[in-house]
Amino acid sequence: LSAALQVVLFGSLPLSAQATGDPLEPVTINEIKIVGNHLVSTDKIISVMRVRKGDLYSRDKVMDDLKAINRIGCFDDRKLDINPVLTDGGVVLTIKVVENPVIKRFVYKGNTKIADKDLAHLFDGQVGLPQNIDSLSKAIDEVDYWYHSRGYVLAKVADVKDRPDGTTQIVIDEGKLSAVEITGLEPTDK
Repeated sequence: LSAALQVVLFGSLPLSAQATGDPLEPVTINEIKIVGNHLVSTDKIISVMRVRKGDLYSRDKVMDDLKAINRIGCFDDRKLDINPVLTDGGVVLTIKVVENPVIKRFVYKGNTKIADKDLAHLFDGQVGLPQNIDSLSKAIDEVDYWYHSRGYVLAKVADVKDRPDGTTQIVIDEGKLSAVEITGLEPTDK
């Protein structure tokens, strides 16, 4: 690899370039490509990025942009990747994303105090979109709040199960009390 490309990709000078003092020119970003997105628009992805076409390449800014893309919440963070390619005129950044599985429907199990239609009101905005952990967590928090505000302090969403057919099952444990035991009670004289 050339010294300039090593700086672009890895953020540090190779020892040979440091020793010889070769001048390294900044590299301009000529193009930004987003690949792998189907439901999340390219515009949405680019809107969270700081780097733009025409900017000087900065490894730190690109890494920050990868983190910002991950915070959208719709992508598999283990497969988020960037491939900077040095061309004659600068760098072409190709950002590869893999969307989380699409939620086709929600089903609910264990709920007897809240109707399915009321639960659906909390979750249905996510149907047809890639699973977004933040949105799912917020809806789960709202379910927990619904129960707790009505005195069901033991109730909680106990599990979330993703099925291969795109169904997400929300399992609710309403926290039924099985027994009350009072110990240490001594009879008193009246």
